[in-house]
Amino acid sequence: MTQQFEAEPERNALLEQKEGIQWIEYDPSNYSDIQSHTDMLVTNGHRVLIAWHANMGNGVYGWVINQSIIGWVTHYARINLPEVGLEITSIGATE
Repeated sequence: MTQQFEAEPERNALLEQKEGIQWIEYDPSNYSDIQSHTDMLVTNGHRVLIAWHANMGNGVYGWVINQSIIGWVTHYARINLPEVGLEITSIGATE
């Protein structure tokens, strides 16, 4: 029997919501739609941070925060301003 932790329903609700942040499941083998070196929200269902998707060398891509590689990302989301519909490419920029 699998024990379900109290936070699990909240985690699932975060990942399945239809309004608000549109989370995209991260597939490390198919990253062609992810814009490189652009601030994105990343999560594993327990925490949310801002990271870049970038080439780690030898054609391997992954998520980076302040030049540190993070390997726990399960979902990502593009950052946008819903009231005006603009995406941002860096913190503070609104192009």
